[in-house]
Amino acid sequence: MKLIIKEGKECEENCLKFSPYEPVVYETLRTYNKKPHSLEEHFRRLLKSSSFVDIKVKITEEDIENFVKDFCKDKESECYFKIYIDSSNSFYIEATLLEDSTPQPAKIGFSPYRKAPDSSIPSQLKIITRSDILLTRINKGDNYDLLMLNSKGFVAEGSFSNVFFVKDGVLITPPLDCDVLDGITRWNVMEVAKNSGIKVIEKRIQPWEVFLFDEIFLTHTSKGIVPVRTVVNKNFEAPGKITGYLIDSFKSFVRKS
Repeated sequence: MKLIIKEGKECEENCLKFSPYEPVVYETLRTYNKKPHSLEEHFRRLLKSSSFVDIKVKITEEDIENFVKDFCKDKESECYFKIYIDSSNSFYIEATLLEDSTPQPAKIGFSPYRKAPDSSIPSQLKIITRSDILLTRINKGDNYDLLMLNSKGFVAEGSFSNVFFVKDGVLITPPLDCDVLDGITRWNVMEVAKNSGIKVIEKRIQPWEVFLFDEIFLTHTSKGIVPVRTVVNKNFEAPGKITGYLIDSFKSFVRKS
């Protein structure tokens, strides 16, 4: 099931066909227990994206919350939303059902394209015409996602996910100054780990180091935590001990939030 609205009125799917020459910012959101998760943080990020391209956000956080609750109230599954705002300041919400949001072990690789530096395209700008992201997604083949390196050759993130590594029980992730999106699920997982007594380190990671870690997982809005089984041709335990623990702890965290 899919529902698309523009300015509060239902419209056909072709209303999401935007001109490639106009800036269109977007934000994603999902429910847990039929409630919008981290809505305040997602809305703040939408405002941040819009500020980069001088787009005015007419929709309010309360508008989004009411729409989410109304759409999900009689659904059996959780719900997922994409919010778009175009250059004329019109807003759109695309609502779908998460039929199966259980993360399965994934295969990933490396993107042939580098993540644009903040000085070129701000990492905190979520815009649909971002070429480095689009090219990476087009070339991911049978991979779940591809890891992108930044302009200096360090691991940054996936095309729609943040990445975490585990070594000797320590949780490691690239820092934001590696041109990394400040992912909301990323932040949630770091807080869950710290509160559980797991040491968390943000550090720059060379691509060859990826193959030396004990465990790897991705985070993003729709799936939460996704364990990685394969990177190129190297296999990992998926989920490993720490990843499995964090998956369970994250489920408890979102049930309480």
